[in-house]
Amino acid sequence: MKRLNLNDRDALRQWEYFRRQVMEATTVDSFESEFDKQSRVAMLESNPEGWFQYYFPHYYKCKSAKFHRDATRRLLNNKRWYEVRAWSRELAKSVRSMMEVMYMALTGEIRNVLLISNSHENAERLLLPFMIEFESNLRIRNDYGFQEKPGKWEIGEFTTMGGVAFRALGAGQSPRGTRNESWRPDFILVDDIDTDEETRNPERITKKWNWIEQALIPTVSVSGNYRIIFNGNIIARDCCITRAIKMANHADIINIRNKIGKSTWPEKNSEEDIDHILNLVSTASGQKEYFNNPLSEGDIFAQMTWAPVPPLTKFRFLIA
Repeated sequence: MKRLNLNDRDALRQWEYFRRQVMEATTVDSFESEFDKQSRVAMLESNPEGWFQYYFPHYYKCKSAKFHRDATRRLLNNKRWYEVRAWSRELAKSVRSMMEVMYMALTGEIRNVLLISNSHENAERLLLPFMIEFESNLRIRNDYGFQEKPGKWEIGEFTTMGGVAFRALGAGQSPRGTRNESWRPDFILVDDIDTDEETRNPERITKKWNWIEQALIPTVSVSGNYRIIFNGNIIARDCCITRAIKMANHADIINIRNKIGKSTWPEKNSEEDIDHILNLVSTASGQKEYFNNPLSEGDIFAQMTWAPVPPLTKFRFLIA
């Protein structure tokens, strides 16, 4: 037997912790008849929002916002779709996308999913919740059966019993030849693609963007259906997210607060909660992470000096 090192043991404990959480949250009615189950599943599949709420109660802890529901509607209603979700932190862009992808995978809408991030390690980390849900979500197991396909179930790349393939890729890795039998990728989920370090160097952003346009996106079938979703907030004036916004069918730019200064998701983020977190970070950090407004040094005053206004007669010119 392989001796586990400290990192492996920590990872195993974390895996088991998440598995238990998912299982405890997704209890089922073991006395439900087959007819009632089929009727319930059909009803849920006709209502994606209800489907999310039933199968993911551990994530769906408060009512979704209108921008969540609108985004899901656009995604499901368009067979060929390219959208950017520049949503602030704390607006559940990754969780929302996971629920949507799993809904489409389990209902037969998609067959080959690529999850892309700034590195392979980060892509695997983002794909791991999908794998845990397929393995341990008792409601999914009860209604759709066991999902682990023998011989094709590894962290970072796996295929469900329904024949849907999932693969994690880091930016720059070769996606060529990524097929699931005859199926080319039909869902590309790009999440957390930009890094602060890379956005300081335009050449690195251009290199990554060229990889996205020349290697990643052409993996989809020209004549087939495909969805391409970019998740991430705008952390620099020039980054992959801002470039994707120019190319997308639709770009959703949602801040933690709306134009009149109110929470865009009050069911989750209260005004007090937002004030508290913004008080913990600088103005520049708050604008970048929560308002899609990256500021460069010199854009704001680091220090303001206040003094009494002298008599207006002292001023040679006054402009009203």
